[in-house]
Amino acid sequence: MRVNAVAATLATGLILAGCASKPAPIVLRPPPGPPIGIEGRYRGTARLIRSENRYCPRSGPRVYELQNGTVTLSYQGPGRARIPLTAPVDVSGNFDTSDGEGRLQGHVGGGALTLTIASQDCEHHWTMRLIE
Repeated sequence: MRVNAVAATLATGLILAGCASKPAPIVLRPPPGPPIGIEGRYRGTARLIRSENRYCPRSGPRVYELQNGTVTLSYQGPGRARIPLTAPVDVSGNFDTSDGEGRLQGHVGGGALTLTIASQDCEHHWTMRLIE
């Protein structure tokens, strides 16, 4: 009987001790954003690497504006369809996204933006410099 009383006393003490201490707070930090200084207008060239569709945009000069730490560009789908992809830029300046049909990937930093956007119909490689 004495053993049960001791056990009950210990259990009560542990329960009260558990109620008296507060759990450590959980600190949630947002993921790091894109590098500073990457947003703005870029000028450069888009080169058509591969074309299986007559509506693939041709090589030539391009101007692109990077905003809100994301890169948004459309790839050529079947026929005349243009399908947009948006990729967030990570803390190292890299971005990569796919919807299963098209893929947008590249890097931004040091005043330069390089990217590849590809689908089964077309593939383009862009090389650009920050102008403003």
